[in-house]
Amino acid sequence: MRNSIIIYLLLLITACTFSSKNTESIVPVEFHTTTGAIYRIDSSLNTLISEDAELELLASGFDWSEGPLWLEEQQLLIFSDVPANKIYSWSERDSVKVFLEPSGYFGERKDKREPGSNGLALDLDGSLLLSQHGLRQVGKMKSSLSNPVAVYT
Repeated sequence: MRNSIIIYLLLLITACTFSSKNTESIVPVEFHTTTGAIYRIDSSLNTLISEDAELELLASGFDWSEGPLWLEEQQLLIFSDVPANKIYSWSERDSVKVFLEPSGYFGERKDKREPGSNGLALDLDGSLLLSQHGLRQVGKMKSSLSNPVAVYT
């Protein structure tokens, strides 16, 4: 499982394709579409990622994705699309869905180039912490991870 999580995180880097900012542009990729290669400068990487690991493309159509976070209990990978001001989730069962919107800016201004969240983490209580780029703050989601709502403290 740990190898899978690391591979999923690496895959987000390859998932950005700089396309339009609407949900319709997000395209789940057929199961097990591989891309690229893992180059090992140091063999100690083999303790984290198995030698036969492949990079798997999960979806495409994001403007700029950051902040990948694996939610073990939900079996979800979540990540931000910063310009779209959304957090998406990916699971083997449901593919790609909007997880949370808005994620980093809640105002009326439309001139913000980077309104969404970027970094994502869990606090010691399991609550979602978001680096909210558009608001220039770190927010804590008040709702549960299984029922995310864009309300923060």
